[in-house]
Amino acid sequence: DAIQMATAKGIIVVAAAGNGYEDLDDPIYENKFNKDFRNSRAILVGAGAPPGGEYGPDRSRLYFSNYGSRVNLQGWGKDVVTTGYGGLFSGNGDMNQYYTETFSGTSSATPIVAGAVICLEGIYKAQYGLPMTPETVVSLLESTGSQQTNPTEWIGPRPNLQAAYQYLPPPGIVADPTFLEHSVIGGQIASDVIFLTNDDSTDPISFSVSINDTIENLGSPGWIIVDPDTGTIAPAGNTFLSVTLDSAPLNDTTYNYKGIININYGSWYEIDIPVFFTVECNDTDYVTIDSDDPVGPDFQWIEISQIGTKIEPDEFHNDDRPNGVLDDGTSIEIPIGFPFNFFNDVFTSLHIGINGGLSFTSENVNIAGYFAQIDLPSPGIDAVLLPFWNDLTIDTSGAGHGSIYYYTTPGRDSMIVEYYQIGNFGHETDTLITFEVILSSDHTISFQYLDVGILDLALTSLTGISRDEGCRMNKYYSLYGGDPDNLTHDSLRVDFMPQYDILMQSGDLDGSGWIDIDDVVYLVNYIFGGGPAPDPIEMGDCNCSSFIDIDDIVYLINYIFSGGPPPCNYSV
Repeated sequence: DAIQMATAKGIIVVAAAGNGYEDLDDPIYENKFNKDFRNSRAILVGAGAPPGGEYGPDRSRLYFSNYGSRVNLQGWGKDVVTTGYGGLFSGNGDMNQYYTETFSGTSSATPIVAGAVICLEGIYKAQYGLPMTPETVVSLLESTGSQQTNPTEWIGPRPNLQAAYQYLPPPGIVADPTFLEHSVIGGQIASDVIFLTNDDSTDPISFSVSINDTIENLGSPGWIIVDPDTGTIAPAGNTFLSVTLDSAPLNDTTYNYKGIININYGSWYEIDIPVFFTVECNDTDYVTIDSDDPVGPDFQWIEISQIGTKIEPDEFHNDDRPNGVLDDGTSIEIPIGFPFNFFNDVFTSLHIGINGGLSFTSENVNIAGYFAQIDLPSPGIDAVLLPFWNDLTIDTSGAGHGSIYYYTTPGRDSMIVEYYQIGNFGHETDTLITFEVILSSDHTISFQYLDVGILDLALTSLTGISRDEGCRMNKYYSLYGGDPDNLTHDSLRVDFMPQYDILMQSGDLDGSGWIDIDDVVYLVNYIFGGGPAPDPIEMGDCNCSSFIDIDDIVYLINYIFSGGPPPCNYSV
């Protein structure tokens, strides 16, 4: 993303292809180096043999250099003189005078190409007053460069500045803006205009427009619409393109889409206009409000470290990384104490991850055993609550400390999970991070923050809730730069309140959080022994007949012991 944004702003990025002996066109890379699938617009550089023949024919690929159709140009990969090391000249021990003649690899090849790019751009800007686009620069250097020897394993030509200078393109089309960036709610459109100016004062220029649908090749055609897609601009004249970005054809409703509008003119000139299109989830299942709002909830810290149950170290696990149990691990299954509705699925237990995330369904609240930067919804963790997702730890070997507690109130009207003075991985001085999750019997989710630490973890933490993939999530603060007004801080409470018609499963008559023989006894006692009524009364109508009778007892027994259908749901 950083490279794509840099090139979008007119910065030419020259990057090393790497020294991994790899064919970047190999199917193992799943087209990640295929420009038709993903194009950062960076100039990729391979390592070629220098003149002299010591390492093979001049401009042949050195054995260690990565290669493939994505590699644009090559530079010397051996015997490059530069500063450092002191093998060539040591300046009588003065490190500021150290020189070497053995700088090598794509690391030495890349600055050679970068130097050629800088020289060429400097010449062009001095002559015409503006730089060339990345596409024009690389096309010019590729077409005029000294061709690769034995090009079966492609690393491209070596730049030839003298030849490139002879073929500097005349002033052509200039586009404004150089990139488009929009964010919409799923189903909406965004509109923009690209102004095209012909910098040639003598000749008209004809152009055509094509679209590389997405940099990630997601295969969702039709979301970028440009009108017109062909035209001619008079000498020193201008025109404009109307651009429509339509989220309706996109299958995934929460994604940062990326595309490129290609404006082609002349024989091989083109302008690429990157498009960054964020489609946000239009989820109305929950409404979020915090204690900073004048009509929001009050921050009322509930301290449970003295009354709650501590999750002991041996009650954590990490199935993908057994040595990371106390770093990125997850607790055993913890009972909630009452049925809890989450996006209209009912749960009675959850797993608590050390990294500030809880899940009703995922036994490992991590990404392949580790903390990882994620977004919501997360494909790696389902039915998730993220009060403060970050690289936290209770492992003392990583500067970890603190404990995690849970507590269900005697009336079973709320469950609290507290992260008490939890550690910030690798930072011994951050000792007081304390926050909690409250699940209430009215199915509200509350996050409270007593102390978010001293090292700005709030700026890199992800806060929110989600269920499954797709558009079932509510994000309070994004790890990638969300609303600064929604930045977690000390003494803050955030409530997530369901707005849908809540369905609950009947059958848990004794409020234990489980449906078992005790519930059968409870129902028998109510119907035949004058025992207390189910609360709510709908809890006893297991077959949804609108009556509570012996048929509900039979239905419940059949479910528990014979694999019959589960007790039906009722609307709260």
